[in-house]
Amino acid sequence: MQLRRHPDAAEVLSALEKGFRWEPSSGESTHQVRRTIVGRLLIANYDPKQLSNKERIRLNNEAQQNPEDYVLVDIRSGFPGGDYPLHGWFMLRSMNAIIGFVARGIEEEPEISIMPDPRIKTVVRNPLRTLEIEESTSKPADFEFSVPFGGRHYSLPRSPVSRDATSTWNHEAFAVLSNLFQMTVTDLSKYPTPAITIAK
Repeated sequence: MQLRRHPDAAEVLSALEKGFRWEPSSGESTHQVRRTIVGRLLIANYDPKQLSNKERIRLNNEAQQNPEDYVLVDIRSGFPGGDYPLHGWFMLRSMNAIIGFVARGIEEEPEISIMPDPRIKTVVRNPLRTLEIEESTSKPADFEFSVPFGGRHYSLPRSPVSRDATSTWNHEAFAVLSNLFQMTVTDLSKYPTPAITIAK
């Protein structure tokens, strides 16, 4: 914002208290009033400071269209990791929502296979499920982890470990879920939490 007259002391003090910054322009009778605004979180492969103010405002306005648990992602070509440009959002979920998603995937809403992005030449691992949990009427003979609930058993099936890998996808996904769960509890001794151990 430009002010085409000399501000008085009260105006300057009021602006400073609100986080504004007075800057003299090239003309003697013009001053610029600026204020830095912290916008929404952005995941990008470039420094947003390289963008014009207009472009940063546009990105922030776009991010403001969604709730605060959505994070804007803007991966552009011409920057590190820009071989696969991507523009969209990540939705941050609570631990309860993550557990609900995994539980519904057992039978209610099974995950479906999605074709890989044609730009990706080699897909190393692309399992059908984020975390495969088997539901059975009796305790299975071979499993990584099993819990009885409601007259049924819910198990993480044991998969053979190859010579070049230390764990399977299922194993890794369960370990991440376990770590996230434990980070939501401050003092485990005060809460009735299950003891989870993953054999190595």
